[in-house]
Amino acid sequence: MLHHYAREAAKETTYPCAVLLKDVEKLDFEGNKLDTVVPMLSMCSYSHPDFVLEQMAKWCKPGGQVLLLEHGVSTKPIIAKIQKKLDPLLSERIGCHVDRDMLEMVKHSSIHITKIESHFFGMFHLVFAKV
Repeated sequence: MLHHYAREAAKETTYPCAVLLKDVEKLDFEGNKLDTVVPMLSMCSYSHPDFVLEQMAKWCKPGGQVLLLEHGVSTKPIIAKIQKKLDPLLSERIGCHVDRDMLEMVKHSSIHITKIESHFFGMFHLVFAKV
């Protein structure tokens, strides 16, 4: 449903933009074309999130940006422990891995982090990055 809001927002801007609702792991998209890639709450569901991060970096123009809104394992140990216990059930039922360390994945990618904001017990992250 978020794509609906994104499409509405895209209509209101003067910047050329497109909203794609596609399987990113299978998307064959020419590289170095995009100014900005904005994945939202999706990295938890990919089989190969490291590959997806590298694809995003490849799709951006040099100096382009990746703006992530993602959730992952909490920075609070007690909550992280609960997430690790719940992950097998949640990943099987709804395809969401709640115990992925998103910040570490991004730090080990070719995307260069410029700013991180963490919220709600350190589980939700806004990551501002350059390519």
